Amino acid sequence: MDRTGCFPSCWLLVLGYVMFVMNHLANPALNWDIPLQRLTGNTVDISILLRYPFWHKVYANIPNATFPSDTREQLCWMVGFSETVGHAMTYKLLTCDTKKIIHRSSVRSAEDPSTVNVRAAPVDGESIKQHIKSKHDVLQEISTAPDGHTPNLPIDVTGRSVVIPQENGEKLRAKIIETIGNNSTKDENTEFRLVYEKSDIEEVLTYQQIMEYLDEDERNQRVWKFNRISGHQGPLKQSDSDYKGSSFNVMIEWENGEVTTEPLNIIAEDDPVTCAIYALDNGLLDSPGWMRFRKLARRQKKLFRMANQAKLRSFRTAPRYMYGIEIPRDYQHALELDRKNGNTLWQDCTVLELSQLKEYRTFKDMGKGKAPPLRFKDACIRFRTNEPDYTDLPNRPSEWDKSIIGDAIEMLPHDAPKPLGKRVVMTHYVDANLYHDWITGRSVTGILSLLNQTPIDWYSKKQSTVETATYGSEFVATRVCIDRAVDIRATLRYLGVPLAHRDVVWRQ
Repeated sequence: MDRTGCFPSCWLLVLGYVMFVMNHLANPALNWDIPLQRLTGNTVDISILLRYPFWHKVYANIPNATFPSDTREQLCWMVGFSETVGHAMTYKLLTCDTKKIIHRSSVRSAEDPSTVNVRAAPVDGESIKQHIKSKHDVLQEISTAPDGHTPNLPIDVTGRSVVIPQENGEKLRAKIIETIGNNSTKDENTEFRLVYEKSDIEEVLTYQQIMEYLDEDERNQRVWKFNRISGHQGPLKQSDSDYKGSSFNVMIEWENGEVTTEPLNIIAEDDPVTCAIYALDNGLLDSPGWMRFRKLARRQKKLFRMANQAKLRSFRTAPRYMYGIEIPRDYQHALELDRKNGNTLWQDCTVLELSQLKEYRTFKDMGKGKAPPLRFKDACIRFRTNEPDYTDLPNRPSEWDKSIIGDAIEMLPHDAPKPLGKRVVMTHYVDANLYHDWITGRSVTGILSLLNQTPIDWYSKKQSTVETATYGSEFVATRVCIDRAVDIRATLRYLGVPLAHRDVVWRQ
């Protein structure tokens, strides 16, 4: 819902759509089996999932359109799939005008004008004949030129290409190279010599036959695109029945659902990238007929990586919605949304939010003339090299102690909460595990902090200095412990925990 911008009231439709998709996809919890297939034992069909995403705008036909009407289609949102109405390719649609659920199978995309609804629109061979609207159009078509010659002479087709269907179902393109003999008075008796492309085969056709092929080619201007390569056949020899001019044939799945076998040479010229991907996925780059795609497949790895990065980038920059309203990314995007929507709602929200902001206080606040921040000197057990008694707590530390402890200071704001109740003591155990890493000689700092004998924090990290001495590692660990103690004490003071004036630090 945050990606499509659907209405908040469509939450149940969203839940049903997600459940339908999850039931038709492999689940790792079921050993990569499909839940619906595990339940029924039948192979599921996911063709309906691949056509339109959720909340995609589509056009659906109106069965009982009133007269007069500008169109027989209505704009809808795709919100699910009909499991109990119609056949397997029936969609559940939400009308944009009445907000009602309808079930339609003949739909076409409203966001992609190039996508043609094959089942709703007439396909080749079923085109409706054009009705004659005026007699002047017919008279103009049959009228002769002013000089008495017919406008379409046989010589006009020389040099043109024509698609000729073969007996095995293939369609080959041939080029008209010359006219045989002199032009006769009857156009249909004139013969032309044609040469098929990528071969030396010639054929002789009459003018009437050529005009029929040209007329058929002009009427069939729809270009079908293929979805993917699903298989291959080969290597083939010229004596094989499936040989079509190439040592390999590939099985093509077209967008209209048809599956045909085409020669690899033809498909490689049209789409070499798809052929390279298929050869890489099936381990055919070392085969004689597929070695030409080896260089392209190496570059394809980089293209795949860039494509995946582009997908992630597009996902991060994709518009997001909440309650059906697009959320702006920044202030400039908010202004753009206001211009698009024709209002100033986002600008008003920004002004309202800024007007509600008060003075922001930080830890650098000195109280504005009030009492200065409280200063708490962090107390810990001092240690000296010439005095092993750790219970010695001198009132005034020496300069050598300051170099190790750093004279840590706590600073709290003037309005910090005043702790009440019995004060609790924090205890820290710190040690440096010498030569923990035998390869580099690094030590590991280990710290355990307790509050009233209850562990509340721990720290363990390898030191960056290699081959440190005994005192060096211990000094580093002690300094880290003091810094963490100051941070923990400040956090507990903000929470109102009554702490003792001194912490106890135990070290080796």
